[in-house]
Amino acid sequence: MEWENNSNQPQSIPQQPIPSEPALVAAAPIQGELVCKLIGFGYFFKKTFSIYKNNFWTFLFLVLVPFVIPFLSSLLFSLLPSFSKSLILLVLIYLVRIIISIWFGVSLLYAIKERENKMGIGKSLEWGLSNFRSYVWVSFLVLIITIGGFILFIVPGIIFTVWYSLSVYVFVYENKKGMDALKRSKELISGYVTAFFGRTLLFSLILYFILLLPSLIIRFLSAFLPALNYISTVAGIITTPLFVIFSFLAYENIKKAKDGGCTKSPREIKYVLLALLLLLVPLGILV
Repeated sequence: MEWENNSNQPQSIPQQPIPSEPALVAAAPIQGELVCKLIGFGYFFKKTFSIYKNNFWTFLFLVLVPFVIPFLSSLLFSLLPSFSKSLILLVLIYLVRIIISIWFGVSLLYAIKERENKMGIGKSLEWGLSNFRSYVWVSFLVLIITIGGFILFIVPGIIFTVWYSLSVYVFVYENKKGMDALKRSKELISGYVTAFFGRTLLFSLILYFILLLPSLIIRFLSAFLPALNYISTVAGIITTPLFVIFSFLAYENIKKAKDGGCTKSPREIKYVLLALLLLLVPLGILV
């Protein structure tokens, strides 16, 4: 069973060649379960950077503003006369920060979903604002249930974290709200825990190590030029969308597999092992 284009059917010739997505290959059913392997890590890696490149300014703006607002608000607060400063004003400033961060965060997810249509900053923010309350409710449910699991016992908290890790993607992509988003997340991640977290962890570590050496050099030089400290912040802003894009692509792939009748993936331990190997590298250097 494969998800591929059928070359025997007549197709219109596009004006420009469209690169085809690698097929999801399903193995023979094992004990009544259809086992499907997700697309390889290399494809996700290349696709992530390609999407980011094609939508760079939109994604960068949606990430940049939540970083800039706290800096500007703190600067404004420090410039106010002492008599006008109060706890209420400080609380209001923090509330504005949180609201903007959530608003732009959900707008970024929508922009990634509609990447082919290039919705732009305005449309993304409009959608994010109109779906703000529903997004907050889904995130709140995930937070409360997960914290409750950690308070009662550590293991349930970990399990809930895994089950509901795709809830916000489900909300944005499938428009499922409240507990329906959480239930759908549990349904999707079931059987694909290793496939999803192995890929995302490996990607995060690769990106971290790519930035590690320049970051260490900048930190060393910042002792002589303090302004260089801001470069690390800028690097963090620029790379943040990459993590979100990669995770979103992995979610889309899992959804495609589940919608096609797959129940689980093979035990793709190799990505977890590669990630653990990367974690051992700095420890080995220190030793």
